[in-house]
Amino acid sequence: MAEALVTFSSVSGVKKRATLAYPTLSGMKHQYDCIFVLDGATYVVECKKQNQQASKNQIYYFNSTITDHALGMKVDGIQGEIRGIFLSTTDLDEPSAIYAVFSGIRVITPGTPPPEYMAERTDPASDLFRIIKSVISGIPAKNPLFFDKLKRPDRSAPTVYEEYMTALAEWKAGRGQKEGS
Repeated sequence: MAEALVTFSSVSGVKKRATLAYPTLSGMKHQYDCIFVLDGATYVVECKKQNQQASKNQIYYFNSTITDHALGMKVDGIQGEIRGIFLSTTDLDEPSAIYAVFSGIRVITPGTPPPEYMAERTDPASDLFRIIKSVISGIPAKNPLFFDKLKRPDRSAPTVYEEYMTALAEWKAGRGQKEGS
C-alpha cells in the first residue's frame, strides 16, 4: 500500500512500519503500518488482514495511540495534526464504527467505502449526493483533541453513522450514481 501512495504527487514522507517523531504524553513510541503527509496533515494507517470481524479493541487501541500523540503534542506546545485511517479486510461491528466516526478515523472495509469515495461516484445533482455530503460534514476531519476548542457536534456519531448506512444502501443499489461508476 505504501508504494501506491507515492504515485500521488501531493503525498510525501511515506513510511512503512514506522513510528511517529511526534511526542506522546505516555513517553511510549507507537508503530503504524504506514505514515504519510498530505496537505500538511500527518496520516497514520492501521491495516488489519483477518478472517473474522475486526475487534472493537483494535479501533479503540488505534485511537488511543493517536490520542497519546495529541496529548503529548499539546503538552509540548507542538502544532500539527494526526489523522487516522483504519483499513480492514473485514467489516467493523456497529459500536466500533460509531466510535471511529466520533474519533475522526476513516474506516475502509470491503463493505464500507469512505463517504468521500461514494460522493466522487455519485451524480452531484442527486438527492443521494446531498445526503452523502451531509454525512461527510458530520464526521470530524480529525481526532477531536486536535481542534483548538472542544465542542459537542451538531449531530451525534450514532446519527451520522445511521445516515451513512442509509446512504450506503442507496448507493449500493445504484441510486444516484454517475454513469459508468
